[in-house]
Amino acid sequence: MTKTISLIILFAFGAISYAQIDTSLLQIKKNYTRINSIKTWTKVKDINDYKAYDEGFDNSVTLFYNANKLEKIKVILYREMFKKETRYYFLNNELSVVIDILTSYQKPYQAKNAKIQTDKLYFKKGKLIDLIKEQDSGLDMPSEEEVYDLFQEEVIKIKKLSER
Repeated sequence: MTKTISLIILFAFGAISYAQIDTSLLQIKKNYTRINSIKTWTKVKDINDYKAYDEGFDNSVTLFYNANKLEKIKVILYREMFKKETRYYFLNNELSVVIDILTSYQKPYQAKNAKIQTDKLYFKKGKLIDLIKEQDSGLDMPSEEEVYDLFQEEVIKIKKLSER
């Protein structure tokens, strides 16, 4: 009898926890859709002196504000054999979605026959709550906290540059 009650309680808490994540994910996706539907931003700021982790060639960073609130950051890194675009979306001033688009070229700077891979990461209060990977790279994935911290470090770096 005690095992049955414990099992029911465990199941109930698991269902509640799952429902909270599901509701959070729905809220995050609605916010993502809202941000992408914005046609006119109150402020768009480009950062020209952005240095990525490996320096590289031309880098493009754009911050998008709506009613003086940062809603989205778009970073594009151009390299000889690939182009990487990362989009950061915010909900209540917190990082909530990261879309990572990697375009790999067969020949340097040649977009013809390029391979495009898109990963989507959804965060709530600094924790990864969902991940949609288009293709497994075979590399060990960092922990959920490390993934968030890596993206958050870039966001902080970009925000500091934008304040200049």
